Amino acid sequence: MTNSERKIYCFLGLPASGKGTQVEIFAKERKTKSFGMGDLIRAEIESADLSDPFYKKMKEEYDKGNPQPDSIAIDLVQKCLEYSTGTVILDNFPFSTKQAEMFFEACRALHIVKPCLIIVNVSKEEALTRAMKRKVCSGCGSIYVGSEENICSKCGAALITRADDNESTVATRLDKYIPRIDEVRKVFLSKGIVLEINGEQSIEGVASEIALKVSEV
Repeated sequence: MTNSERKIYCFLGLPASGKGTQVEIFAKERKTKSFGMGDLIRAEIESADLSDPFYKKMKEEYDKGNPQPDSIAIDLVQKCLEYSTGTVILDNFPFSTKQAEMFFEACRALHIVKPCLIIVNVSKEEALTRAMKRKVCSGCGSIYVGSEENICSKCGAALITRADDNESTVATRLDKYIPRIDEVRKVFLSKGIVLEINGEQSIEGVASEIALKVSEV
């Protein structure tokens, strides 16, 4: 497969939109792995010396649920594009106008054409309601919404409620996410492909809509 034939899919959505679940389904169907910005950042933090102010600040921003600086995000993703082959799935990237523009520059340099942005849309109200009901695995980071379980079915670690999953903090995060998603949408509309997905369906319904729309482009 040449780079011009490679498929690059970027997923965006509000916190608690169900995007992460859809990325897992999409990657499994294509028998490939996804590169989540959160996972890449966590791996970077875990291998870093947190006495270093640079990594200390990175961890502070991560713990607050805030986006990382563009320079950090694009550096991690560029490595993914350069060293991976075949289909690439990016979770929660790009996440600003600058990141999107730098992403397209990286794609051009690698002769990758027409990357696709998949946006899992839910209303702010729906995202807020879901966030209040979710737990996060303390081991692998998997998210459970509305579950009564206390143990992760994937890795066996404890499920916890994130300290920042309170109404005020989540509402603030949503207000930060919405304009950023709009920024990236505009860049992709002019340079790539954008697929808008109704995220307020069942998990199976969302997955089916994604599969259908991807097959049509």
